[in-house]
Parts: sequence; C-alpha cells; structure tokens
Amino acid sequence: MTKPESSLAPYKDLTVGNLLTQLSHNYLTMKHWSIRIENLRLTFSQLERRARIIAKGLIKLGVEKGDRVALWGDKTCPSG
Repeated sequence: MTKPESSLAPYKDLTVGNLLTQLSHNYLTMKHWSIRIENLRLTFSQLERRARIIAKGLIKLGVEKGDRVALWGDKTCPSG
C-alpha cells in the first residue's frame, strides 16, 4: 500500500524565498488567500515583496548564499 502524495510535496524542497515566490504566483488572482500577522493582513504577493526587501537588507549586511539566518518567533498563533 502506498502513501497518498502530500499536497505540500511540490513545495518541500524550496527555499523560503522560492516558496513565497511560488505561492504568490499560484495565488495571485485569489484575493481571499492572505496571511494575517497580528493586525496586518497580507496577500502572498505582498508578503513576498516585503521578504525581498528584508533579503536585500541582509545581503547589504554581508549575508551570502549558503549562510544561515535564524528567525525568532512567538509560539502562539493569533486567532482569526
């Protein structure tokens, strides 16, 4: 018996940046798809744009391809 293919399978080997790009393209015309961060609601395209701005800033600070960057976040998930 084989396991059913996960719906996340196409995304499992992507970097975070590439994942955001893929999601923003896949859900570009679907305005109801968005992410809520505290009181801010962003579409995947808006989130991708902001992530690219942060990435450019990290590059200016000397972060290079292959370097690891840690993210620190709260364990709680805001209700929505």
